[in-house]
Amino acid sequence: MSAATATVYDVYLSHGPQDSGLAELVRQKLADVGLEVYDPKPKKFDAEFLTGLREPLAESRAVVILLTRSTLDSDRAVYEVGAAMALDKPVYVVYDGISLDEVPPVLRSQTVVRLSNLKKVARQIRAAETPLRDDEMAAVAAAYRELGLPVDAIITNPSASGRLVQSFRKATRKSLSSERLIRELARMRKRGELRPLAGKKAS
Repeated sequence: MSAATATVYDVYLSHGPQDSGLAELVRQKLADVGLEVYDPKPKKFDAEFLTGLREPLAESRAVVILLTRSTLDSDRAVYEVGAAMALDKPVYVVYDGISLDEVPPVLRSQTVVRLSNLKKVARQIRAAETPLRDDEMAAVAAAYRELGLPVDAIITNPSASGRLVQSFRKATRKSLSSERLIRELARMRKRGELRPLAGKKAS
């Protein structure tokens, strides 16, 4: 798959391996409103999984955690919520086959909904923002070049992401969150639309 045709994801979907059938139902419900879903489908919660986590999280609008009896004590779900919060991503915990009282407190601080209400969540994610204009996308790319740091470095550097916000605001007189700007950069990078920074082979 070339960069130009690479799938850019809207939602990061977390679920346990025992719930693959239910996860496919969730993916389809999200796809029904036009959302592209990234499902890592890991067999193990290991270093390989963690290494591949950053990029799909960065480009996604939201994270959906599918919580069932089999994943109530999942370290993976807690880790993914923490990673999403670090990137200021909205998190939706969709539970099925358990009661609300059984949802762990660390997950209950997020938006928690029954599986039967998933369609409403999908519409909320879809309607949460409007696309940027071409001149605004150009301003995002210009702010990135002015900053002179690779996208991955911006993701992990709050000071750099703050400067990115300031540069974009100065150029457009429009305030957007660092999460939104980094997400747009991650998507542009995936589509091959970011020119390499001076003296660097890749962004």
